[in-house]
Amino acid sequence: MSAARRLQFPAKNVCFRCQTRLLQIFSRRRTGKAVGAESAAKSAAESGSKSGSKSGSKSKSACESKPAAADPRRNPLRLTRVIGVTNAPSAGENTGSESRTWRQRKSDWINHEKNRQAREELTRKLASPYFRDWMNMQYQKGKTFIAPPKPFRADRALYFPNVNGRTLASMRASDTTPLLQNQLSIVSVFSSAWAERQVSSYVDGKQNPGLDEMLRADGGSGGGGAAAVGRIDVNVEEGWMKAVLVRLFAPLIRRKVPRERHHRYFLIRKGLSDDLKDAIALLNRKVGYVYLVDGECKIRWAGSGVASAEEKESMVNCVKRLLQETKKPKEAGSEKKLL
Repeated sequence: MSAARRLQFPAKNVCFRCQTRLLQIFSRRRTGKAVGAESAAKSAAESGSKSGSKSGSKSKSACESKPAAADPRRNPLRLTRVIGVTNAPSAGENTGSESRTWRQRKSDWINHEKNRQAREELTRKLASPYFRDWMNMQYQKGKTFIAPPKPFRADRALYFPNVNGRTLASMRASDTTPLLQNQLSIVSVFSSAWAERQVSSYVDGKQNPGLDEMLRADGGSGGGGAAAVGRIDVNVEEGWMKAVLVRLFAPLIRRKVPRERHHRYFLIRKGLSDDLKDAIALLNRKVGYVYLVDGECKIRWAGSGVASAEEKESMVNCVKRLLQETKKPKEAGSEKKLL
């Protein structure tokens, strides 16, 4: 198997971030080869121009080389593999709070294997550049990947992890898993106003009128349990200063968000670890992400950054297809009752 094919189909135990880095390295190698060939052709053209004007014109036409390979940061790759966690989520997970007793902490502190894992995690955090997310924003406004044209198969799709945090309706901690079960949901994840505007390019009725028309025809989306498609917003604020500012401006957020969606708007402070972010392909904290999650909490479709016309159309088609899948079991159950 060639190197390109190994990078396009990596092993399953390689995380999504490492796969992206491998593809970037491979594209840089191809770019270097193309640049080397182009420089060699230019040198040949210069040597030919010295011999005469006719030979110089021929050499110039011969030195035209193929364009260099595209950089994945400038041209994001299409999402072709399923993303998510392997275990089904449950309420109470990923709270970010310390649940160990003092005796358990002491035993973990003297455990060699636990110390080794903690050192590896700390080394990985220190090795990641601090301004990496900001620097990647200059390419395609930080877009990480291109949304797939079709939804992932239900038997191969992975799960969306449980997220625990406060909502606009109540200051008590709540979980997203009970809201995701038994209903198709659109989950938006963002951590800034910039990322929230990117998410709006997918879910806003004015920017994506096709989705709004389809949701109105199927019963709407948002707060009520009778809605065909639910919507959940996850506002991730990891820094303590940002969390304080968001809490101070919570009344303004309540005015902007419709009242029926207050219990579905989560303010997350802790719990969304780096491993969970890599699992759901949330690779840039400054970018907004949108996920289509079915009634089994499986990620069936995902988008990042500003939505293109093609991605808006693919999202509408995927929502239609997933709604048809949810209606088939109900129709089959009603037929059985009639029989």
